[in-house]
Amino acid sequence: YDTNEDYQIVYEYTRKHQIPFFFKKVESYQGGNFQDEARNIRYDFFCEVGKKYNTNKVVVAHHQDDVIETMMLSMLYEGRFHTFSPVTYLEKSEITIIRPLIYVGESEVIGFMNKYDLPVVKSLCPADGITKREYVHQLIRTLNQENPGVKNRMFTAIEDSNIDGWCSGNIANY
Repeated sequence: YDTNEDYQIVYEYTRKHQIPFFFKKVESYQGGNFQDEARNIRYDFFCEVGKKYNTNKVVVAHHQDDVIETMMLSMLYEGRFHTFSPVTYLEKSEITIIRPLIYVGESEVIGFMNKYDLPVVKSLCPADGITKREYVHQLIRTLNQENPGVKNRMFTAIEDSNIDGWCSGNIANY
């Protein structure tokens, strides 16, 4: 699918606000799990940019709903209680990934985007809306409607778990 619209919107916004902008166009897809491959390409690119600018920290925008959805995906399809942590050190590239928005819900992120009129482009991915992640997203929404607060309890279970990287104050140290 075409990313020209994404590129143009982000480029214009960053130029207008004098924010450094880095872009990598990927011409081919190797097959297998597209989401895994895209994530690996993205993180490799983050590492390239980080090294170019002599930093070993990268901040990404995963939010609380992403954490919960990843945990549910892991439970349903891998049979384990796991999700990504607030801070992840990538040993291979010597880069630390920091996720400061994991304590912020998706609805709050959307509210912020609306309040400050931030540009958003609807995903052009042919699989958008029909993935296992979207299924889990809808499942959690339904569970939370039928059992108010269940999403918060799921997040508390993650915080209280022994998943690597989930300890009190973890993100505050960065």
